[in-house]
Amino acid sequence: AAEEQLRELDKALGRTLRNSGNADVETLHEFVKQSLEALSVMPQSVDEIAAATEKWRTVTEQLMSTKDLKMRMEDKGRLLKLHTGQTLDGLQELNKDWDDLELRMTAHTKNVEEQKERIRALIAKGVKDYQEQLKKFASVWKGEKPDGAGLSNRQSAEEAMERLRDLEEQYEAVKMQGDRLVKDCAQFGIPEPRFSELEDLEEDVGKTVAAWKLYSEYATALAVLTGEKWLVFLERIWDMDDFLAGWAASLKGREVDAVVRFLHGEIERLKTNWPFLKLVKGDSFTGEHWAHFYALLELKPGMKLAELTLQVMLDKSDLVVKKIDKIKDLQAKAVAELTMKEALDEIDDWGIRAEFKCIEHQDASGRKIALIKEWKEVQTAVGDHQSVLQAMRDSPCFEKFRSATEDWDAKLSVLAMGLNDLNAVQRKWLYLEPIFGRGALPAQQDNFKRVNDHFRSIMSEVEADTHVIAFAKIKGVTKTLSDMLDQLDRCQKALSDFLEEKRSKFPRFYFIGDDDLLEILGQAQNPEVIQAHLKKLFQAIFAVVFSDDTKSIVAFRSLEGEMVDLLNAVPITETVEDWLALLADEMVLTLKRSLVECLPTLDLNAFPSMIVCAAEQITFCDQAEKALRDNSMAALQRDLARKLEEYTGHGQDTDPVVNLKLKAVILDIIHDLDVVDQMQKNNVKHRTDWYWHKQLRYYMEDQC
Repeated sequence: AAEEQLRELDKALGRTLRNSGNADVETLHEFVKQSLEALSVMPQSVDEIAAATEKWRTVTEQLMSTKDLKMRMEDKGRLLKLHTGQTLDGLQELNKDWDDLELRMTAHTKNVEEQKERIRALIAKGVKDYQEQLKKFASVWKGEKPDGAGLSNRQSAEEAMERLRDLEEQYEAVKMQGDRLVKDCAQFGIPEPRFSELEDLEEDVGKTVAAWKLYSEYATALAVLTGEKWLVFLERIWDMDDFLAGWAASLKGREVDAVVRFLHGEIERLKTNWPFLKLVKGDSFTGEHWAHFYALLELKPGMKLAELTLQVMLDKSDLVVKKIDKIKDLQAKAVAELTMKEALDEIDDWGIRAEFKCIEHQDASGRKIALIKEWKEVQTAVGDHQSVLQAMRDSPCFEKFRSATEDWDAKLSVLAMGLNDLNAVQRKWLYLEPIFGRGALPAQQDNFKRVNDHFRSIMSEVEADTHVIAFAKIKGVTKTLSDMLDQLDRCQKALSDFLEEKRSKFPRFYFIGDDDLLEILGQAQNPEVIQAHLKKLFQAIFAVVFSDDTKSIVAFRSLEGEMVDLLNAVPITETVEDWLALLADEMVLTLKRSLVECLPTLDLNAFPSMIVCAAEQITFCDQAEKALRDNSMAALQRDLARKLEEYTGHGQDTDPVVNLKLKAVILDIIHDLDVVDQMQKNNVKHRTDWYWHKQLRYYMEDQC
């Protein structure tokens, strides 16, 4: 068992030794492979030679440490062969590659030196070729560099700038090639070549690029603005003014060269043209107008509005200035057409939205009918739209809108005439219908009935479709309304003649309007109507008192509540003018009788205020003239003062009417005392003296 274990141990050691040796072989083989690849590249330039030398140095350093590994690997191989009789895998191939590597390492320095000699020859040839190339580029530069001679506009400047960029790129490539040759010469120990033409070019290119850098800055700053759509840029148009002012200021004091001269001219040109460009609004343009505008500026047909940028307008600014009058005319035409279109659109919109506002009305017979209210708004709108259409006819753009304008003109003419007549018909119908509805004026009933039927027919159509424009579609409406107005005028004239006849019989009817008079005539026996209108006919009557059966008037009263009983009741009959005349006569007779009865007593409780005051003044006039005859004016004055004291000594009565009478009498007595005092001061002795003669005097001449 121990021997078996020793054999197994020996086998394990052999495997371990073999694996370790194979691993070393693999490592060495990988090193040799990489080193051979690094040394196999033949350098063609100084950089490649330097890189190859660096690689050789690295391989050399690694080779020293790798040889130790190789010796250990060989020891492991010999030990493995001694104990197991086996050899390491790939050992023969490794030895062959290792020998090759050592040969390469030995030959590397020699190869590099040989290569350097070849490269020196190539560099010398490259310098000679480069000098020829430099001469050619110098000729190209002098012939093609932008010198400002051909600058006339932005496009020529951009082309010059593009040429300069190309030449600058070529110059940089040529310069880089020269720098590389100088560096190669220095690395290979070749005397540094001198390229005098390159130095001259460098100075000239530097000056030219520096000069054109100013234009590049200008173009870059301008591009920030010019990429904007023209219609959008118009909203901040002041940015261009600021840009031009800023660049004009920045050019001051600069050395004048071709670029500065061109920028001065370009900025001045834009300053001159910019006010004209500001006038190009285009906000009212349609596709047709834009096409015309593009043609004026010689732009491509069908150009999209998004392509019309500030840059395009600046490029065409000279043409804008030249054709500004035509552009103004185009804009004026566009504005006029837009205005007309908007006006027609507004009228169309009104035609869709406008509706009559109707209310329900009940006529004298109780039948319902729709009536129009708020006429003013509709009629004003129709008139305004007619004025707009008339103004459109005077426009040079009218032909484009002739069809729509004439269509609306016809409709609005019907509306204007028809609504005016319908308004008049409705007002007259409202005025006359209650009268004729009660059967008044039988001779005109047929005429009014025809008008009533036509009016109801029209209003039923209006109610069915309340749109204002629908009214214009009613067949023959203007002729029908004109005939209706004529018939209503006849009815109204007949009514006016009737009312005039009534007024001639009772002139107090002139105090009231036709409506009130018609109501009185139509309801002559209605107490409420009588009460409402009598105070308009009689100044002193606020109300009347009816008999219990309301068939007659038995008294009248004032606003303050004073009541006067009529001597004879006034019967109320259908003939209103007759019983009103009788009421007036009876009122006069009653007041006359009351005055006669009041004179002896002056009873405040028994008689109305106006009678008491009149009686008081009659009494004073009689007493004053008697005092003049008897020369007893002082005694009259004492009597009046005593009477005043008596009246003023009364306390407040519970009856407000009595208090009112008392105040009136007191005021009259105070006035009488003043008259007496003035008569005494003026030494009045006779009733014909002026101071007494000029007073308002009251006499009772008829004692009936």
